[in-house]
Amino acid sequence: MKNIKVKAFTWAKDSHKLFDYESSSLVLTKTVSAGNLVIARSNNEVIFHDSTKGELPQNYTALCNLNKDTEDRFYLTSVNSTVPLKLAIRSLNKAKGNKQIYQLKAGDKIQIGRVEYFVREIKCEKDGLTKMDVEETKESKNCRICLEDEEIEDSDIQDIDKAFISPCRCKGTSKYVHVNCLKNWMKSKKQPP
Repeated sequence: MKNIKVKAFTWAKDSHKLFDYESSSLVLTKTVSAGNLVIARSNNEVIFHDSTKGELPQNYTALCNLNKDTEDRFYLTSVNSTVPLKLAIRSLNKAKGNKQIYQLKAGDKIQIGRVEYFVREIKCEKDGLTKMDVEETKESKNCRICLEDEEIEDSDIQDIDKAFISPCRCKGTSKYVHVNCLKNWMKSKKQPP
């Protein structure tokens, strides 16, 4: 019977859903398993829950399932079939300089920083060259003050204070701010220290 060693790293600082490779405050949680597990978290605490021993504790959100097939192979599956798992890659270089390979396929999403790209089609050209048709997905809006993601479309907003605006020429992650967050920030700057 095969076992698998599982390690989970979390960190306290919000890094916009990207793994913070440079963080000095990583928290490591690990386990060894011979069977199926639910990997779940609550804030920065990760647990490996054996679902045969009851329900997931309250305040924990299931991240993914670790499954074992009949041939003793382990694999991960998404908890929610509409939200696929993501593969985070820092580098494809191994320690000795050999390159690892990840073969892209149509339907893959590539996230570079906070921008996502969707691979629509891969074509093989002459001389073994590959041509990829990639489109940029819709840029998500984040408030530069409260850092909340855009949850609803601007056209659906009834309350103007929750709308995103771009008050200056900033681009990228600093481009958008909630009207209310900007008002509060301006008020705080007017108050004497």
